Amino acid sequence: MANVSRVNGLRLVKSLTGPTMGNLETFSVLSSDATALFVGDIVKSSGTADANGVQAITRLTTNGDLPTGVITGFLPDYTNLNTPQGYRAASTARMVYLAVDPSLVFEVQASAATAVADIGLNVGVTFTAGSTTTGLSGMLADMTTKATSAALPLKIVGVVQRPDQDMSDSSNWKLLVTLNTNNFAGNTAGT
Repeated sequence: MANVSRVNGLRLVKSLTGPTMGNLETFSVLSSDATALFVGDIVKSSGTADANGVQAITRLTTNGDLPTGVITGFLPDYTNLNTPQGYRAASTARMVYLAVDPSLVFEVQASAATAVADIGLNVGVTFTAGSTTTGLSGMLADMTTKATSAALPLKIVGVVQRPDQDMSDSSNWKLLVTLNTNNFAGNTAGT
């Protein structure tokens, strides 16, 4: 059976060190940010904060950026319930939940043919826009960048083990990854 292409960005699966409860933090997105954000997007610090002092984030745009975390959800905008609630529309202030712990493991679809030998390598990200219909990210693990380079943002730690993952079909693999580079992993400050 062929693997189905089901792009959802990064989806929190587990932690390498224990329960995932409590590994989410609240961040802000400023109305001056003209990029839409979706559940499963990798984000970075925008280098500023909102009026309440909550650190602001923006979408990761290059593989050289230092990730802060992965969006797992949005706080409802109770001031305007006519706006989309499942994703963050461009140029709107919003509060988001981020998975920030460097020990968290995420599921993400590979962009191209993958092999068991790729486990342990680092890869970049394809920065495809998300869906305003589903509210989910379009980011993929960019298999064309696979290397041992520590500068790449994702580390492949395994392959999803379930019936819809056909290991004999090298396309559309669902990988288990960690954020190889992370703003909370003791790195120097960065945006």
